[in-house]
Amino acid sequence: NAILLLTFFVPRFNHTDTLQYVSTIKYISGDEGGEIFPFRILKPMPILIAALLNPVLSPENALVAQNIIFYFLSTWLVFLSVYEIYKNEKQALYGTILYGAAYPILAYGLAALTDLSGWFFFLLTVLLGLKFLKNPSFKIAFLSGLVAGFGMLFKESAAAAPLFFAGLVFIAAPISLKEKFKYILVFGSAFIIFPAINSIILYKL
Repeated sequence: NAILLLTFFVPRFNHTDTLQYVSTIKYISGDEGGEIFPFRILKPMPILIAALLNPVLSPENALVAQNIIFYFLSTWLVFLSVYEIYKNEKQALYGTILYGAAYPILAYGLAALTDLSGWFFFLLTVLLGLKFLKNPSFKIAFLSGLVAGFGMLFKESAAAAPLFFAGLVFIAAPISLKEKFKYILVFGSAFIIFPAINSIILYKL
């Protein structure tokens, strides 16, 4: 049903934000008719990647190509995360099918948008968070924050990652309250690195 709906009824290149992404990519690529939308460049990575691919792919196709890669990577992360919890391959497969075949993922994740990249980095933080529960360490907390912060350069939905990590540590981590605050502080410090650098660069530009 999802495939039929996507094939015949869902626009692939004409979503609400698509034209602004395309116009900004064209502007950065030096194409005529391009116009920059400053709030789109706040999350620069999908636009910069699409601009680099512009000689080979149109802006619309470059955005979709990125999302196809993030689709398969995020589906793989769902399998790993469910397996990490239940240690059951069949259950992990069911969870993966539910995610991979979900209508919003197929309709908006595989469109000329940037949503799926943000959710990929969120899901990677989820998997790292589950690893953290098994073996709490500052290394995993820092890496999780760094991954989530880098995801903010793709899509603001990665901002859900700190909420998840903090909730997971407070509720499920078998450590003292003082240690929990330390790990969350390490995560937060790593999380702000990439957004801070990005903000400074954009301010200077």
